[in-house]
Amino acid sequence: TAVYEREANYFASQLLIDDAGFLDYASMQYTYAKIAAELNVHEELVIIKGDILKRQGYKLNVPYAPKAGYLGKKWS
Repeated sequence: TAVYEREANYFASQLLIDDAGFLDYASMQYTYAKIAAELNVHEELVIIKGDILKRQGYKLNVPYAPKAGYLGKKWS
């Protein structure tokens, strides 16, 4: 279900993206796409990580919260 997919995506972002590394790139004003490219992860995981850190009190501009099933999409 969507709830489990969302939880899995949040877990994956925490597992794959180090807080300090993300914040370092963010402090250099990298876009979420550029952070994703630098860290070799999907951009949606970077957005989720930004959302998590914003909720922890960091000043970040998170463009939107991705829907749960974004990784299941077929990309052309």
